[in-house]
Parts: sequence; structure tokens; C-alpha cells
Amino acid sequence: MGEPASEPPSTSRWAQLVLAPDGTITAIDDVALAWTGRTADDLVGVAPFSSLLTAGGRIYHETHFAPLLHLQGSVHEVAFDLRRSDGSTIAVLAHAVLHRDDAGEADRIEVSLLDATIRRSYERELLRARRDAELAERQVRSIAEALQRSLLQRPDLPTDLVSVETRYRPAVDELEVGGDWHDAFPVDAATIGISVGDVVGKGIDAACAMGQVRSALRALARTGCGPASVLAELDRFVKTVPDAYASTAIYAEVGLGSLQLSYAAAGHPPPIVARADGSTELVWGGRSTPIGAPPPRGARAEGTVALQRGDRVLLYTDGLCERQDRLPDDGFALVAERLAATRTLPLAEAADELIGARLTYDALPDDTCLLLLEVRPPDGA
Repeated sequence: MGEPASEPPSTSRWAQLVLAPDGTITAIDDVALAWTGRTADDLVGVAPFSSLLTAGGRIYHETHFAPLLHLQGSVHEVAFDLRRSDGSTIAVLAHAVLHRDDAGEADRIEVSLLDATIRRSYERELLRARRDAELAERQVRSIAEALQRSLLQRPDLPTDLVSVETRYRPAVDELEVGGDWHDAFPVDAATIGISVGDVVGKGIDAACAMGQVRSALRALARTGCGPASVLAELDRFVKTVPDAYASTAIYAEVGLGSLQLSYAAAGHPPPIVARADGSTELVWGGRSTPIGAPPPRGARAEGTVALQRGDRVLLYTDGLCERQDRLPDDGFALVAERLAATRTLPLAEAADELIGARLTYDALPDDTCLLLLEVRPPDGA
């Protein structure tokens, strides 16, 4: 990711865009073009507004900004980082208004962007001071961890080709438990299912909702309908579990014969694949809105990744990557870097290193769980 810019390339602090209902840019002023370093031909009619944002901004746009805009008609003062063509970024505050035609259908979206470079610097100083104060007071309590682990049993898979390690670390806060989960199970004789999810909130209500969603996902998966359909069915299920609304989840299946990973992510951080050759890949396909929230374009998406012997796949909740003092993109990069660094360790040791690193990164007070899957390397490797 590029370095944040100290000053925007324009004397104006406001930029204006007009979008189609699906987010495609239909008009853009000279200030926005100067900020991004692109031309109107690069953007108008061909690029969505979200393509101007960093990866973390795109996730927030698809899971919060766009759904709220279509639900309530306007969204104000949402912080994004605007990507320049040279890789640097500009901190902006986005204001958006959805206009409808006489029939009540979405007609266009008007977006105003305010340069927030100075404000971002000030906010970071405040967040850093707040983090230091919270770290001085935070205490680790073991009861919440023990309670959560009693709900999340170690997976037992009937195959030697695929190994799985799971870890959970609560943000223990006066004995409160949370809604993070992990799971691994046989879908059928040729398929292994894995999932990680996060129910909004903390406490017993969140833990109970987590248990229901996790169990429902496993039951739905065993019908063989595939990851995208499983999440679509969960949309219907959470209507009966109010505390589970807007949960994020990722569900994936590994074919033991093909070694193909099929997955669908509902507002959840992207999986990371660590290849046997030492490279890592953030998997951005197969994304849609959180559980229960209407997908912007109807059906939930599904992606695939080809795995090879020796590859590892990491699923995790946002507690592993989100911090008060850095952007989401930096968190994803740090997790990918740590995953690559642990690739040569035995799977259990690698999982311990990954969950342990969460404590050294000055984390937000949030639960963290992860699932690390490995396709067994060839004999002698």
C-alpha cells in the first residue's frame, strides 16, 4: 500500500462524483481526478466508486456504506482512504445521497469527498493516546477463554490428507464471552468443510447466537449445496435469531480429490493462502454482505482457489488483524507476513505463533479465532 499523502494535489478541499445505483462512476469533477491521478476516460462509465478505495475501504463500502445508503438514503462523514494512481493515499470523509425517480427506484448517487488529511493525523494521535491508556488498565482473565473453548471443540477429521488446527483467544473483559467461532467437519466422504465467523456483540447472548449459527451452518453444509448456497440459507435462518443479524462468516469446502477450495465470504476478512513455495495470497473473490443483510446484487458470490500439496489456508476473525492505530490493509499485510514466516513450522506451532502474535500487536479489545488448514506435503517434502 502506498504512503499517505501529506497534502492533496489540489487547493480545493471538496471533490464531487455522481454514481449509478450500482456504484459505477457516471461523472467526476476535476478535483477528484487530480486527487486520484486518473482521467475521466479511466473512470466514467467503467469503474465503480469502490475501485478508488483501498482494500479495507472496499470491504467497509460493501458491508456498511452501500447497504446503509440504500436503506436510509444518505450516509455522512464516513472515513475512507482514496487511492492515487501512484499508490499513495489521501484521507477523505465521504458524504453520499441516494436520489430516487418518481417510481421510487434508485436513480443516482451523489458523493462529496472532503479532504481529511489534517483531521486524520489528529485522530491518530488521539487514538494512540487512548490505546496507551487502555493497555495500562487491561487485565487478562482466563474464565472467558475456558467457557468459549468449551463451545469450540478441537476438530477430528477422517482423513490424513488435510490437517486443521484451530485457536481461540477471547478479549476477556470482566468474564464476558463473545461470538467468534471456528469449525471443521466432513461434508461427505470427499469433502471437508471449514468455517470461521463472528456474531456481533459480547456476552451470553452473543455466545448463544454463535452456537446456533455455527450449528445451522454445519447442518446446511451437509446437504451438499455449496458455500454460497449455505450462506444464502443462513440469511433465512438468522431471521429467527435476532442476535445473529449482521454476523460475518466465511465458509469453505476442500475437495479431497481435486484439492480445490470453494468458498464464500459474508462480510468477513479475506482468507490467506500460504503456498508451498513461500508465497502468500489474499483471496478477494466470493464476497458478499454480512449474514442477514441483503446482497447488493441479489445472489451471494462464490470463489475457488486451486490448492497443492503443502499449501496452507488461514481463516480468521477481525481480532487478528484490526488495530486502533493502523489501517485495515496494514493489518492484512501483517497477518500474511506472519503466516509466511511460520510456513515451515509444524501446523500446531504455526497456529500458536499466529494467535500469540495477536497479543504483541496491541490489539483492539476483541475476540480472536483462527483456523489453519494444511494440505499434507508430499512424502519426503
